[in-house]
Amino acid sequence: MKINLLEVSLKTARDLGEMGCDKYRNAPYVYQKITEELSEINEELEKKIKGQECGKDGIMGESIDFLISIMDMAYLIEPKETAESLAKKLNIDDITNKVWHENVGLKEMKLELEKMFKGKDVSIDDFGVVSQKISTLLTQVGNLSIAVQMIEGTTYKKPEKYGFNNVNEFMISVLKDMTYQARIIFEVAYKEECKLQEMPEMNEKMTEIWINKTAKWRKSRGLPE
Repeated sequence: MKINLLEVSLKTARDLGEMGCDKYRNAPYVYQKITEELSEINEELEKKIKGQECGKDGIMGESIDFLISIMDMAYLIEPKETAESLAKKLNIDDITNKVWHENVGLKEMKLELEKMFKGKDVSIDDFGVVSQKISTLLTQVGNLSIAVQMIEGTTYKKPEKYGFNNVNEFMISVLKDMTYQARIIFEVAYKEECKLQEMPEMNEKMTEIWINKTAKWRKSRGLPE
């Protein structure tokens, strides 16, 4: 049985509703959530660098929160899209294939990891690559803010200035750029966890974290878990 984590997250977005259905379903609110999650990734990284105890789910858990936020914003912009099509637009459709499901064994997961990190020099001791990606994301928050302002009609800037036909195309492009950085953070943290635990247990744990993170979102908005 394969668990489609992206569909799990998108279902929550659908249940919360489309743009404008209540005071929370708007681009500025989700933008705030995205920036909050980015800040929490940075906090976990600082703990890691200082040798302090990280939160329950660590960098990997916070990066999952961030990706869920990105999926939520993408849904607001493109509410008719399926999880599969949105994931392809954001270039994260292959993440589901890297997580635990019952018919994948330890050998297959090790081969997948080797392919994922082939040619990459990633040190889990200094997490320099995570710091670099967080810096890039903080820069990209500026473009995200501009896209939100375009949606709200509070800026004179137009998507054509950035080479796009409409604001939706611009927003999805910004989200895709941010997702690219976030997924590297996610994969570095994933790789570290895999060194600490046996692969099947690790992948089951990551699936559990993703589902629990989504359940937490649902609970905070009064949805059934």
